[in-house]
Parts: sequence; structure tokens; C-alpha cells
Amino acid sequence: MSQYFSSSYEESREKFLALLDRVKTDYPTARVMSHSIGDDTIDIIIGEPAGSREAILFMTIGEHGIEGYAGAAVTHQFVETQLQHVRHESTGICLIHAVNPWGMKHFRRVNEHNVDLNRNYVIDRESLPRNVNKEYEVMRHLFVPDGVIDNYHEAREQIYSFLGSGIKLDGFDAMTEAKGMGQYQFPKGSITAASRTNRPPSS
Repeated sequence: MSQYFSSSYEESREKFLALLDRVKTDYPTARVMSHSIGDDTIDIIIGEPAGSREAILFMTIGEHGIEGYAGAAVTHQFVETQLQHVRHESTGICLIHAVNPWGMKHFRRVNEHNVDLNRNYVIDRESLPRNVNKEYEVMRHLFVPDGVIDNYHEAREQIYSFLGSGIKLDGFDAMTEAKGMGQYQFPKGSITAASRTNRPPSS
């Protein structure tokens, strides 16, 4: 399995794009679509079935950027060892590399705006209730830093201390609700302790 892993976003992207030739073995008309987002790119391999499409298989990686390396490895292994078993006549495929390319490139869970994409899905913005995450409103001082964090290790110890105090004062359930739900009331609000830094941690 180790041969499927990459050490950088650029290496992972190169491997992903190279999968197109293998995909074309089963989906001759398969193609790559690329979407620029900032200085980075989301790449998509789409393969349509030979007959009428009854289903489509989606595989996405890197919504939490740092997790994209494991997702890319699984996608690579799937294409090489399992794609041949898909019903190509009726099932299309859509493989998406790095939903959060900035986070993957910088080994971060969040994107360049400090947003956790997995907590910010909006289907109908007009229907969003106000104050949807009341616990976050109370505890947001625990999750939002005052400025850029330069010393990652010092900041980590500080956030552990803050979280411990928050659990003691407000309870574990309240902390879990504040951290686990999305929130739309505060534009600059982060909802995960892991996203307190505004730039990649220093070594």
C-alpha cells in the first residue's frame, strides 16, 4: 500500500492525472477537468459508461486537506485493482482530487481562509436560521486566535489549556456541540481547535 502514497500535493496530483490512461482502459472516452482555485487546482477524472448511465461512482479526496494523502492512495489503489470490476456498461465514474488543494499542499485540515469545509455545506443560504450554534457563540473565544500563531508547539499547549478550562466551566457536551456543528453567524469564526493557526505551522 505504501507505493500509493505521496509526500507532497504536487506528487499526488501528478500521480492522479497519470491515472487517466488506466481509466481509459475501461472508459475510453474518460477525460480530465481542472478547476483553478486560488493558486491551486481541483482535478476531476470523468468516465461515462458505454451504455445508458444507471449510476455513477463518486470518489473525492482532501476535503480535510491533510487527509487527502490517504484518500489519494485509496483512489490510486482502487483504479489499479478494483475499477475493472465496476459495471462499465451502466456505471459512470467521477474521481475528484483535492477538494481542498491548499489544505493538502500545506498539510492543513482547513482551507486558506481557515474554514473547515466539512462544517460549511450550505444548500439554501436563505433558509439558514440565525444563531444556529448557540454554544459556539458562548465559546468562540476558545476557537478564534487573536492573531497569527508563529510557534505551533507553544500554541498547541495553550489551546489544550483553553479547552480544558472550557470543559471545566461549560461541560464536555457543550464543548462538543460548539466544536462539532457548523456556524454561520460569525464570518471569521473557526469551529475546530486544529484550525486556530492562520498559516502552516513552523517546524
